[in-house]
Amino acid sequence: MAKTKILNGLSYSLAHLYFSTINYYSKGYMSDWIVNSAFDIGIDNVQIDILNKEIFPKELMIRPLLINLDDLKHIIDKTVKSNDLPADFIKEAKFDIKVTKDRQIICSNFTIGENGRIYKSKDYIEQSYERFPAINPSTRQIIQEKANSVISRFRFFLWRRFKIGQLRYSKRIENRMN
Repeated sequence: MAKTKILNGLSYSLAHLYFSTINYYSKGYMSDWIVNSAFDIGIDNVQIDILNKEIFPKELMIRPLLINLDDLKHIIDKTVKSNDLPADFIKEAKFDIKVTKDRQIICSNFTIGENGRIYKSKDYIEQSYERFPAINPSTRQIIQEKANSVISRFRFFLWRRFKIGQLRYSKRIENRMN
């Protein structure tokens, strides 16, 4: 029989992966998106169902929060397979997130196995720093973000053209030899 002890740490690993700095989307990390979204609609509890890719309340079913849930499902599948367990051994995997007033999230995470056992680890705590409107940004803010993006690309073009472009190939070779 396969050992299931390793599954006790699976839920913490999932939370750590979801809230890590790898998962950056547009304006912030996942903790920033959850905190700003929760503040926008005035709630302090969020629940994420990993296997069904759902977020409660439904107002938070936005692309930045949903986009990385597929990676978590892949981690579950890989962990179950590496421990010689059936592919559908994990029946439920959820994050219960509490958002505090000081922009901190406390994520209680757990998984439930086919045997009915609850695999729970310690709470994952993360601080949010970025402030931005996450739900229904105004048209002015959307236009401003696009304009800033275009301006940044134009500045990079000018810098590349006039700073790097001034050095010709022969000059670059001369500079390397000196």
